[in-house]
Amino acid sequence: MTKKRFARVFSERIWSVVGMEGDGELAISPAGESLNGGIFASRLRDFARFGLLFTPSYKVLTEQKIVDDKYFEKVYGSGNSFAFSKGKMGKRMIENFREMPSHASYQWDAVFNDGDLYKSGRYGQCLYISPKNDFVVVWFSSVYSNLLWLPIYARAIVKRLSN
Repeated sequence: MTKKRFARVFSERIWSVVGMEGDGELAISPAGESLNGGIFASRLRDFARFGLLFTPSYKVLTEQKIVDDKYFEKVYGSGNSFAFSKGKMGKRMIENFREMPSHASYQWDAVFNDGDLYKSGRYGQCLYISPKNDFVVVWFSSVYSNLLWLPIYARAIVKRLSN
């Protein structure tokens, strides 16, 4: 536990350690609470670097392992797949990915049975990570109601390249 602000701790322990090019922006209220579950903005390249921290390729950025195995145990071991499949987000993930993710956990919108992780952003941003296959797929968008469901392509890219 630290008495430092989240932004300082995040910068000291993650952002500056992995050599990000630009500033990360976190939307918080005047009281210091995250807005809308944590709106975060960065450069696309930094977004991809952040994703690498969840793969064996973290070593490209830093010798220090930032995301440890205990984190993955929590992500993969928590969540309720029955409740997820019945909820609004679960139904959306099933419809859009055309398969049933296992659950949602620790801010991941979808955790797949093969260990892949997906996080969506407002207006169509995507962070798709396959730790087992050592892949990260990211993109930005500014389209509120995109007719194409792009995250399905991230999963298809990883599956295709890992075979």
